[in-house]
Amino acid sequence: MEDQQICNSTSIDMRRVEQSQAIDEARVTDTIKQARYAFYMKYKDKDLEWWKNVIWTDEISVILGHRQGGYRVWRKKEERYDPTCVRPSYEKASDFMFWGCFSYHKKGPCHIYLPETAQQKK
Repeated sequence: MEDQQICNSTSIDMRRVEQSQAIDEARVTDTIKQARYAFYMKYKDKDLEWWKNVIWTDEISVILGHRQGGYRVWRKKEERYDPTCVRPSYEKASDFMFWGCFSYHKKGPCHIYLPETAQQKK
């Protein structure tokens, strides 16, 4: 319920309001599922000693000062731009990429990559 807000009105006539919410993308697409299955089939018979030499990596985009995900708001059509129904923008948010790795024996380094400036891209 914390992601739901009721705008403006103290009582709601359900015939006059609509629920607005963000649509989530599927994070695991069919292509990713097929790639994971192919990986499994290729390496399923490897022993523990072989897996001890594998390094696993991952990365994620992070935005500090910004709530990721959707908000649910019940509002009337004419309340679309009412301040109580508008999600604030985060001009002072900080974004970066976080990358890390690990293996069987140890955790590897973690790196934070800040966005490139126009000068750095040249």
